[in-house]
Amino acid sequence: MMDIYESFSCHTLLPVKIDDVLEYVKDYEADCEIIFYPDPELKKSTCWSYLHSFVETRLYGKVVTVHRIVHSTELDEDELRLAVCKELLHILDKNNHKAASTEDVIKLIDQICIPANAGITMPGFNDHTGALRALAILLPRDALDEIKKANTNNSKHSRLTAVEISIAAEIPVGYVRVALTDEWERLLELIQ
Repeated sequence: MMDIYESFSCHTLLPVKIDDVLEYVKDYEADCEIIFYPDPELKKSTCWSYLHSFVETRLYGKVVTVHRIVHSTELDEDELRLAVCKELLHILDKNNHKAASTEDVIKLIDQICIPANAGITMPGFNDHTGALRALAILLPRDALDEIKKANTNNSKHSRLTAVEISIAAEIPVGYVRVALTDEWERLLELIQ
């Protein structure tokens, strides 16, 4: 199966639909159920979202992996799209990139609160880079290339601003500014 980043990189129409990302994940992982759970107790200032996965045995012994994407109700629509995409990508993570036990989750929470370069485990690194990996899906390479090309060819007064790109892509403007930097492509190579 094609890598999700490569699969979405050719998109040029914005916004990328979360339903398309959801379908990709469902195609990748058979016999799974994905539930979105808005949590009014989850404070945006603490945590935008998290993924809780577990296995259930259903009627007639059918085993199903349930992925519950829990998100703060304080998120605006752009933040919610980025958060949900990030958690959908976590479903595709390799097992050694996930926190598998209660002890691992506690360690992960500690590592999320420290800088990524402070010596963390793979699940910690994975969580630190999750929003950037979601950005690569929601503002795909080919769409970004077209925007940069148009901005290069247009006069200074008719170039798309980061705010306009944010509105078109339906993602927070701060993340658009990251994707517009010269370092973005090199960063993508490191985190994918």
